[in-house]
Amino acid sequence: MNGRWAVFGAAAAGTFLGALDLNVVPVAFDDITRSFPHATLGALSWVTTGYAVAFGAALLPAGALADRLGRRAVFLIGLSLFTVASACCALAGGVGMLIAARFAQGVGAGTMTPLALALILPAFGPAARGRAIGLWSAVGALAAAAGPAVGGLLVGVDSWRLVFWCTVPLGAVAVVVGWRVLPRVDEGRDGPGRLPDLLGAALLAAAVGAAALGLASGGDWGWTSPATLGTLGAAVALSVGFGLRTARIADPLIRPGLLRLRPVRVANVALLLFGLLYFALQLANALFLTSVWDYTALEAGLALTPGAVVATAASYVGGPAGARYGNRVIAQVSVLLFGAGCLMLALGTGPGTSYVTGFLPGLLVSSVGSSAAFSVLAAAAVESVPASELGIGSALSVTSRAIGASLGFAGLAAVLASPAGGALAGYHRAWWIVAVGTVVTAVAATAIRRPATTA
Repeated sequence: MNGRWAVFGAAAAGTFLGALDLNVVPVAFDDITRSFPHATLGALSWVTTGYAVAFGAALLPAGALADRLGRRAVFLIGLSLFTVASACCALAGGVGMLIAARFAQGVGAGTMTPLALALILPAFGPAARGRAIGLWSAVGALAAAAGPAVGGLLVGVDSWRLVFWCTVPLGAVAVVVGWRVLPRVDEGRDGPGRLPDLLGAALLAAAVGAAALGLASGGDWGWTSPATLGTLGAAVALSVGFGLRTARIADPLIRPGLLRLRPVRVANVALLLFGLLYFALQLANALFLTSVWDYTALEAGLALTPGAVVATAASYVGGPAGARYGNRVIAQVSVLLFGAGCLMLALGTGPGTSYVTGFLPGLLVSSVGSSAAFSVLAAAAVESVPASELGIGSALSVTSRAIGASLGFAGLAAVLASPAGGALAGYHRAWWIVAVGTVVTAVAATAIRRPATTA
């Protein structure tokens, strides 16, 4: 196998496993609750919330650590932790062990996911990077979109434990292959072996974790409850503390000059906005099928699978198209295409409509738009990042997307909570709101320009 494609395969395996796990487990949640009948729903919710909080908290510290100690080493540590934690989840005999293992899984996924792209890009020359980014995006899109169907099949074959067991051999093979093919290169600007600002890393991890916790749990706790306001307030205070430390020390976790690069800043804002819209739509589509059309989890997963197929193709095309025509143009077209798919869903679904004529067309169009958009926005977020900071640059882009996802889930819950017009009207409102949001995101993307500097 060509060396650069071997590197791609090993790194993309981490992306695939992280995205698959994130989308497989929610389908198995009902089966998990039946296995622990004495546990409260609030406690069981941490099976998913704990993963999301740990994932978000690990992203930026992992990127900074990788730039100092070597991306290969930190990526393999994260992949190994994810694999071992998956086995612990499958073996969990109680809710406490399951939640703890899911936290560990989230840390592992948050460590390996942003570093995959940072490992892939140096292996490809400038002419081939668009193709590599497109294929990397396609891997993540395929895993994310196929997750519900895979989860439904695995639960149907055995139980929720098989959902975790399936990632263990895949992860083990990926660790062995990665150990053999990933380059032993330490690109950190300060040389290998020097630790980043550990206090800054702790402040940032706590800030992102608190924000993720507040957004993920606000719907259950109540948005004006002391727990929610206190958690989000702590996130703000920790963020301020991190900003002050970054400005005052000589060697901060994130170099301020990186955030002053206009292409990096603009692309990350666009990623956050589009992540909000995309993840709100993903959840809305799944809930619509199961709650309004009464699909089973497996039926809903299979109904969403065509979106996975076209999303994979669109992701692969998006990267090269952005390299040829410019990320700004392709991002705007893709975002607006995604919005057109949302409008088709809002206008095409109603009493008496069928899946083929009412739901599928909007699903396909929105899937093409979303995958192409993520592909070019991911490229725009890292193309101006210096080679010595690809780890933190990639982690920053994934963090922007993850924050958008948390906001999207919370926003959708607020929209669907309104009883006006009934359940169907609530989903129509959600699709219309997302469609309008794509116009805002497209306007924000006008500020994306080809990088003029990497300093």
